[in-house]
Amino acid sequence: MKNYIFLNYNISVDEIYLKDNKKYFFVNNNKIYIVEFKGKESDLDYLAELSNEMYNNGLLVNTFILNNENKYYTKKDDEYIILLKVNTIENFLDLDYLKKFQFIKNDLVSVNILEEWENEVDTLELELIEYNKEYSLIQNSINYFIGMAENAIELLSQYKADIIKNNNSIGHKVNFNLFNEKVLEDPFTFIKVNRMYDMSNYIKYKFITNKLNYDEIDNIFNNCTEYESVYLFSSLLYPNVYFDLVKEILNQNEEESKLKIIINKIDTYKSLLYYCQNLIKNVKDVKLITWLSE
Repeated sequence: MKNYIFLNYNISVDEIYLKDNKKYFFVNNNKIYIVEFKGKESDLDYLAELSNEMYNNGLLVNTFILNNENKYYTKKDDEYIILLKVNTIENFLDLDYLKKFQFIKNDLVSVNILEEWENEVDTLELELIEYNKEYSLIQNSINYFIGMAENAIELLSQYKADIIKNNNSIGHKVNFNLFNEKVLEDPFTFIKVNRMYDMSNYIKYKFITNKLNYDEIDNIFNNCTEYESVYLFSSLLYPNVYFDLVKEILNQNEEESKLKIIINKIDTYKSLLYYCQNLIKNVKDVKLITWLSE
């Protein structure tokens, strides 16, 4: 790969590192990611243009490096090689920065979060039929979290017709355990979604890392439309943190014991949901979820 990069980009690489399944190297103290992509050139062209536009408007997302042929990508066998320059120090994630991704006009794939939730729950239920006594932590906890998911799906289903037309921002599609300051700048995580999609994952990230700020939560809910408040609450109710970890465990990429971090926080997270529920004073469907106060 070092020789390939030199031949196509005229960049001398001393060492290539691998962390969290991402390859990268450094040139003149600049961090460069190596992305291997299988897809359409038109998608790469669009992501390169979008990331350049965002960068030029003050959002320091990762930007594509041009090769010797003045292209944003290089064909290698059946895939494309892309070099992404990191333009931040990758060490912060705060609400003000996250808000900068909101209301950016884009033609990315628009995500129907309700359909994704329904498909994920159905798939997990089918997969778990295959197991009997294996994965006891999952078997003993899955019904609780599926119940949460079903409540979230039922609640957001009342607004089914509003989902696509209210996808108005750039969000980030990643497995939750990768939701951090580094992925926000990665163009390959960008999706078109409602601005509350990232807000819900931000709150969960703060909760999991024990950095929850209730003033921030008040700020988010106080600046929501009714639809956005329901979308946000439904997203908080939907246990993607648990489901993402379960999928990693079933794929043998994580130890099952890691689930204890989430299971041990059930009561505390339930209190957070109850607090958020009380911030939505005028939506009957939210108030009908009574188990949060039990």
